[in-house]
Amino acid sequence: MDAEKYFSFIDSDKFVGLGADGSNWNSVEELRAMIVPGFNMVKEIKLLEFTNVKISVIDKNTAVLVNEYQQSMILANGELAEGAGGGTQVWSKASGNWLLVSISASAKR
Repeated sequence: MDAEKYFSFIDSDKFVGLGADGSNWNSVEELRAMIVPGFNMVKEIKLLEFTNVKISVIDKNTAVLVNEYQQSMILANGELAEGAGGGTQVWSKASGNWLLVSISASAKR
């Protein structure tokens, strides 16, 4: 998994977000502190499926995407990890490029 590619889609100056545990990410560095170690724990993605995807275009520079997801992966230690939940992404177009300015996640129980 390529963390740097993932972060290339995020506006590092404007980003804020909300984790599935209810904690805020008030900067891209707070998100990076969680994502990079998590990506490093993954050996192989077995399934990553997005369903119930809806995009709401707010204006010519703002769009909101919501989705549900299901995933399964083999961890570096050989264990199988599975999860499901939902997410919201807020995209903003600045300088001609669409970048994420907010992400929120939730886990299905």
